[in-house]
Amino acid sequence: MVYGMSLQDTLLVYRLLGHISDCRYILGVRNVVAEGLGTQKPVGADDFENVSCYCTRLSRIMSAKVVAFLAFAVLSSASACRCRYAPTLQRSYFSEDVVNFVKAKVVAKDEESLENKYTLAIQENYKGCKPSPHVVVYSGTHSCGVQLEVSKSAIVLPIRGGKKPSIDLCDFISSFNGLSDSEKEFLDTRSACCKEICQCTNGESPVNCLVDPCEVTEAPCAEATKCVPNFCGGCLTDWFTSSGAAACV
Repeated sequence: MVYGMSLQDTLLVYRLLGHISDCRYILGVRNVVAEGLGTQKPVGADDFENVSCYCTRLSRIMSAKVVAFLAFAVLSSASACRCRYAPTLQRSYFSEDVVNFVKAKVVAKDEESLENKYTLAIQENYKGCKPSPHVVVYSGTHSCGVQLEVSKSAIVLPIRGGKKPSIDLCDFISSFNGLSDSEKEFLDTRSACCKEICQCTNGESPVNCLVDPCEVTEAPCAEATKCVPNFCGGCLTDWFTSSGAAACV
């Protein structure tokens, strides 16, 4: 498979190259077989120059198509691997299709899979229903997926839902020890909810606040239009944009 291209794109390139090699002719025989076109054309010795020019022209056209296609594939792959926003902890945590946000160790990596496939040993869960002790996650192709290594060090990362658990190149993924104090505090003040039952990730009971924190807290930035109170670890607030994305991150 051509690096950075899907299997389907690679096969298409090989087909284009095949058209070049299929332009064969047999001089001295009454037929020239243009296998790439699936046609037969009677020809004599006087037509040798025309046939030669035809094959040369076909080779040039097909070669140009291959070059153009490869350039398009590389640009498309590069575009697909770009992130719209820089990954942040809050943006990944509040993403709608993130079902879990966990602290885990990578204990296995499938080297044979066409996709990046990892087995995680879950240590802590900061969002959603508590996952199984070991979770297999996928991350696209090798050219444009998340590259993780088996390690004894814990990492924090989101797990997206869907047909199979996955991680995304544009998600926030970090070693746990590499988190800042504010990022660790953010994770320790989450409310992990499962089927309408919520528990604070710090193991404590929610704080009883005299007033709604959103009523006495100003929006931290212009894009923050929606406030959600958070009673884990204090009388706190989480802010979102009008589209529901995490604000001010």
